[in-house]
Amino acid sequence: HSQFLVKQLSCITVYSFIFLLDNNLSPHIREYAQNINSSSRNLLGIINDILDFSKIESGKIRIISFAEELNDRVPFADPFILFDKGMYYAYGTSSPNGICVAQSKDLKNWKMGVGRSREGLALQKDDSFGSKHFWAPEVYRVNGRYVMYYSAETHVCAAVADHPCGPFRQIKQEPMMSDMHTIDSSLFFDQKGNPWMVFVKCGNEIWVTELEKDCLHVKPGTRHEILRATEPWEVRNPHCHVAEGPFVIYAKGVYILTYSANDYQDPDYAVGVATAKTPAGPWVKAKGNPILCRRDGRLGCGHHSLFKDKSGRWRIVYHAHLSTNPHRIHPRCMYVADLEIKGSTGAPELKVTGPTITCTVEKQKAPTRPAD
Repeated sequence: HSQFLVKQLSCITVYSFIFLLDNNLSPHIREYAQNINSSSRNLLGIINDILDFSKIESGKIRIISFAEELNDRVPFADPFILFDKGMYYAYGTSSPNGICVAQSKDLKNWKMGVGRSREGLALQKDDSFGSKHFWAPEVYRVNGRYVMYYSAETHVCAAVADHPCGPFRQIKQEPMMSDMHTIDSSLFFDQKGNPWMVFVKCGNEIWVTELEKDCLHVKPGTRHEILRATEPWEVRNPHCHVAEGPFVIYAKGVYILTYSANDYQDPDYAVGVATAKTPAGPWVKAKGNPILCRRDGRLGCGHHSLFKDKSGRWRIVYHAHLSTNPHRIHPRCMYVADLEIKGSTGAPELKVTGPTITCTVEKQKAPTRPAD
C-alpha cells in the first residue's frame, strides 16, 4: 500500500510541475497548482522518511555518513568538461544565480570560484535572459570565441565570452526558442561542418535542430523530435517517462547520441545510446542499453557529457548521488570515467570502463603568517 501511495504522489508531483510550465495560467490557478505540487512533495518526503526508518530498524539498509562521503566533492549536476589549452574547465548546475565553473590540470583536483563574472561565476544572471533555474551548461570554442549553451527558466539560451571562465553574456537577452519550453541543449557538427543542436522539449522528448552559421540561432524549419523514452529501462517509473541530457559525437562512421533516461531522482537513472546516419535521423537505440547505471556504489548516474582528455582518450563525466530517497539526492556530485568506443563501422559499441575519478575541490592554502 505504501508503494502504491508513493507512485500516486509521484504522479501528482510530476504532472503539477508540468502544469506549472504553462505561462498562461491565471494567478489563482497557479497558486492552487503550486500548493498541490508543494504539498505532494512534502507528503512524499514524509512517507519516504517513514519507509527509510522502517528499513533501518529491520536491518535492510545501512546508514552511510553523507557528510563524510560528500566532503570536498565538486557539487555539479549535469556536468560538462571542456579541455582547452592544457586546462580542464568544468561547468554544471549548481548556483541559483547563474553558471559555475571550476578548473583542473588532472581531472581529480578542481579549483572552484574561478569565474570572471560576479560572485565568481562564469555567467551571472544579470547578463542573461531569466532569473532562475540555470541548468545544464556546455561551453564550446567556435568562431574564435567561447559559446555557452544552457537553460534559464526552461528556455535554452546561448551566451558568449572571450575566455572559458567568462564573463559570459548574451548578446541579446532572449532564449533561442521562445515558442516552446526547452532544456538540456548540446552542440555538434555534421561531417560538412554545419552546426546542429540536440535539446529536450519539456515533456521530456529529445529533439534536434540545425543552427545558423553563427551557432546562436535556430535554422527555421529544421527542428523535430528524434527520441523519447519507450524501453523498459527508460520507464521504470511508470508515471515519469523521461529522455534527457542528450549529447552527440561522430565515430565509427555514424552519429552517436548518448542520453539519460528514467527520473533523475531515481537510483536507476542511467545512460543509453542511439545511432543515426544523419543528424536528422532516424535514430536507432542500441540493444545493449544502458551503458552506465549504479557505478561503484553511486546511484542516479547520468546527465553526462563526453570529452577527450589531454592524451586523446574518450572520457565520460556524469553526476551521481548516494540516496534512494528522492528528496535526499542533493547535492549531486561530479565523477569521471573512461569510455571505450569499439565495434565495427556503422555499429559502434560504447562501454564505460576503468576506475571512477571522484572530482574533489582543491583545498586552498592557508595564508602564511608573517614572522614576528
